[in-house]
Amino acid sequence: MRRSIIRVVLFALAASVPAAIVAAQAAKPNVKLGLWETVMTMENMGPGEPRKICITAAKLATGAFDDSPDQDCKRTVTSSTASSMDVSETCARKADPGVTGTGQLHLQVVSPESVKGTLATKLSMTGRSMTMNGTLTAKFVSADCGNIK
Repeated sequence: MRRSIIRVVLFALAASVPAAIVAAQAAKPNVKLGLWETVMTMENMGPGEPRKICITAAKLATGAFDDSPDQDCKRTVTSSTASSMDVSETCARKADPGVTGTGQLHLQVVSPESVKGTLATKLSMTGRSMTMNGTLTAKFVSADCGNIK
C-alpha cells in the first residue's frame, strides 16, 4: 500500500512539472517589443549613459534588459509574471575573462512602455571582489529597432 501511495505522489509530481514549465514560459512581462532606452544608475556613481536596446521576444524571455555587448552573460529567469521578472545572471568580460560578476535583477513593469528595476551585483577581479547595487529605468521608444540589435 505504501508503495502505491508513493507511485501516485510521484506520478502526480511528474505530471505537474510540464504544466508548471509551460505556465512559467507563458508568463512574460507585459511590455512592448521593439526599441527601448535604458539607464543604469549604480550607487555612488550617478546615472550612466542612456543605452538603446532592441527587446525581442527571445530577449524578453531571458530578461535581457541590461544586455551588454562586451560581456558574455548567462541568465536564468527565476520568476516571471505580467508585472515583474526576477533574473539571476553570471557574466564575464569578453576581453578579460578574469573579470566576472554575478547579479540579481528585479524588473517591475510600470506600464507596457515603462520598466524600472533594481540590480545587486558582486564583481570579482584578480582575487578582489566588490558589491554594487543599482537601479534601472527603461522606456519604450519605437516598435522599429532600426539598426540596433
